[in-house]
Amino acid sequence: MFYNIWADCIKRVSLKENNENKVIRTSLIIMSFLLACNFFVIMMLIQKFFDIFFYEINFTYFSDFVNYILMLIILYFLPALMVNLIYLYYNIDNLKISIKNSAFNGSYILKYTLLSIFGPLIVLWIIWVYYIF
Repeated sequence: MFYNIWADCIKRVSLKENNENKVIRTSLIIMSFLLACNFFVIMMLIQKFFDIFFYEINFTYFSDFVNYILMLIILYFLPALMVNLIYLYYNIDNLKISIKNSAFNGSYILKYTLLSIFGPLIVLWIIWVYYIF
């Protein structure tokens, strides 16, 4: 399934971009962002369940906003980027075959994007309502 989502993402981006390197980079950033969103929600739920915040970095010489942005980038986006880079490195040949044989033109990546962004928001809203009432 992940092959199909990756192939669909690359195919969707290639409709707008002509350069192959730009297509791979753009697809990598999109997929890493979506994976980071999912990872953020999973870690937040685990920390809420155990009632301890163990996955954070505090930079004392930055403001709270900059500290929060750096924490999101270092702890959530960079691991997702590394996972996707390793995935691409080891499976690029299978992915190219999947792109050529794929009949989809953006439907998988659209569903994955909506699920990755709005699914966690709905889950967090349900948990928030459950703990408030």
